[in-house]
Amino acid sequence: MSRLWVRLRWPLVFLGLALVWLLPLMARPDGFPLWVGGGYSDLLVSHWPNAHWLRRSLVEWGQIPLWNPQILSGAPFASDPLSGLWYPPVWLAPWLPGALGFNLLFLIHLAWAGLGAARLARDGGVGWAGAAVAGIVYSGTPKLIGHIGLGHLGLVCAASWTPWVLVAARRALEPAVDDPRSRRKAAALAGAALGAAFLADPRWAAPTGLLLLVYAAFVMMRAPARPAGWGRQVSGRLLILGLSAAGIAAALALPLLSMVPLTTRAVLTGADRAALSLSPAALLGLLVPDLGGWAERLAFAGVGALFLAVAALLTRARGAWFWAGVVLVGWVLALGDHTPLYTLLARLPGFDLLRVPARFLLISVLALACLAGLGLDALLSGLADRHQVALRLGFVAAGGVCLLLGLAGASIVGRDAAGFWGTAVLGVLAAGVGWASLSRRVSARMWSAAWLLLVVGELAWVDSSLLTVRSASESLGARGALIRSMVASLEPGQRVFSPSYSLPQQAASAAGVELADGVNPLQLTAYVQAMRQAVGIEDTGYSVTLAPFPSGDPAVSWGAEIDAERLGRFSVALVAAEYPLSSPGLEEVSEEEGVWVYRNLRVRPRAWLQDTEEVASTWSRVDAWEWSPNRIQATARGPGVVVFSEVVFPGWQATVDGEPAPLLVIDGVLRGVRIDSGA
Repeated sequence: MSRLWVRLRWPLVFLGLALVWLLPLMARPDGFPLWVGGGYSDLLVSHWPNAHWLRRSLVEWGQIPLWNPQILSGAPFASDPLSGLWYPPVWLAPWLPGALGFNLLFLIHLAWAGLGAARLARDGGVGWAGAAVAGIVYSGTPKLIGHIGLGHLGLVCAASWTPWVLVAARRALEPAVDDPRSRRKAAALAGAALGAAFLADPRWAAPTGLLLLVYAAFVMMRAPARPAGWGRQVSGRLLILGLSAAGIAAALALPLLSMVPLTTRAVLTGADRAALSLSPAALLGLLVPDLGGWAERLAFAGVGALFLAVAALLTRARGAWFWAGVVLVGWVLALGDHTPLYTLLARLPGFDLLRVPARFLLISVLALACLAGLGLDALLSGLADRHQVALRLGFVAAGGVCLLLGLAGASIVGRDAAGFWGTAVLGVLAAGVGWASLSRRVSARMWSAAWLLLVVGELAWVDSSLLTVRSASESLGARGALIRSMVASLEPGQRVFSPSYSLPQQAASAAGVELADGVNPLQLTAYVQAMRQAVGIEDTGYSVTLAPFPSGDPAVSWGAEIDAERLGRFSVALVAAEYPLSSPGLEEVSEEEGVWVYRNLRVRPRAWLQDTEEVASTWSRVDAWEWSPNRIQATARGPGVVVFSEVVFPGWQATVDGEPAPLLVIDGVLRGVRIDSGA
């Protein structure tokens, strides 16, 4: 067997498995994966527009953009985690057609996740069969596939780094008297992996960091022998790990830290942090697959994995109780405010900016994957021989629970009972394979194959129910006729506002239309407050959308009261809504594709001249205006104040005739520069 094949066989195996998990994409690799139960995806709403903007900026202006004008009347790009600017793999996406680049990223990161989980289990003393099960369970968990359907690119990428953080940390922290340089290198790699997870999705770095601390303590406590000076060595390696993580993460962390206090995210309430907590009843999903279910509620990681986890605990496999504890804590944290544990954790710095506790289930899945690997390893070794009775009873009991639960649920639910029937069948199969694998009449390799087929089969079955694929042309061409007619009537620099998300962000981005509304978890507080006055938004707390949609349906009117003058200061020339509007200063233009379009008669240009720093009703256009992502130029004759219809943000600097000048804040949200006579 060639050395190259030996090195590549496991990466190729997990790439092949990733193709199985993403089977619906194979027929249309450039299409956009969507959850079967919904039409929205962060891949469409945020990631594709950001990638498109990155490419456009590089091609049109030759600039790496630090600012994004596409939504919210402009917002920081360099400090936005959704921009993908600082996570190098994302730079692949803008140059490939449709969603092909993103789909390749999903494929590669699923394989990377599986390979990492397998390596983690292997380093824990598990054989290759058990390691394969661990990798399969983690990479193929329906929760990860479901998040792909929701377009959560950053989360999927970040989660793929989590096992690698632990792999490198273990190698760094285990006692060894030989080769201290390799231990320091491992510490640096652990920090680099944690930093990469942060760059992919800062929100996932906190759970990964928490798991790292717990795992590091576990590794050090298990150390059988500690050489002289080990404590000092460990301290040094932890320092290297921290410095490496900080160094990698700094590119995004520094601008993000300057931005977060200026956003609505900085004032999350306890209720905001606990949003989308997993309900206790949803834990039933650990055994019953929710076919076509919403990713934030998916708890299923496989009946086979649970049976193998039981085997690991019954045989007292080394490390089993640690991983079982992590599984349990992850489940409890996923319940959010249903228990006090998450409430306490949410008070810690970093965790106080997180939402959606249900995502802690991914930590549980990784731990369950390692536990399943330990279980299969125990069944295939002599360890199971010493616990034959307990294992047989355990398999029978677990199989009976699955059978009874499945039959009872199917009889109650009726037609939509496929998940319950699946639990019954999978439970019986797992119990049968478990019972039979205790017999030594058939080779261990045969039983390994049986368990692997069971785990792969059930995960592939559930995963195939979660995704559908929409063509790139359909996704990016939504509301095409409407957008084309609007583009024809817009002057350079003018924006569009919709109180009903009538212009999908990806379609607007593809057409070059800039929006005053938008969807983003980080919104500048000053802009949100200004828009509340401009369009009559009530302060109902944190929202990722502007305008917020109280009913959950953007097409349902929420009582927008448009102030055309205030909206005009953001250069909003057109307003598009799914329902009629009646406001002074708005003139109906057309009704097309079920959307009412209005012209704002009080729109202002992207730069104008007025006499004072106070917002004035009298103003005049500047002589010339030129815009690029990182530089805006205006030509005007003073004296007066040049006001830019651009949202104010730290970091922008002003010059007048080449000399530095103070950057003024106009109306609490816009940028301005005072110019003297003759300037």
